[in-house]
Amino acid sequence: PVEVLHRLNRAMLRDASAGPARFATVAHAQVLVDADGAMVRLVSAGHPPPLVCRGGSVEVGPAGGTLLGVFPTIDLQEIRIRLTRGDMMVLYTDGVTE
Repeated sequence: PVEVLHRLNRAMLRDASAGPARFATVAHAQVLVDADGAMVRLVSAGHPPPLVCRGGSVEVGPAGGTLLGVFPTIDLQEIRIRLTRGDMMVLYTDGVTE
């Protein structure tokens, strides 16, 4: 997931026809399902943090990263979140919170 967002950032910077105000916040995940649940590999580029519901409580996952399309060098970190049966992860747009 990290390399995908690095490639997307480079592509956005190369395409100057869209003008200087083109940028994006992005969350990109890979979900690997197994018999016990799923492992989520998640990278955030300026996107709001994931919410994970486990056993009736909600955890706020780590988030951060540099938004895409603005800077040639960006900081992205992959996080891994283990989901077991009954867990739920919610990703949402920043338009929901604004």
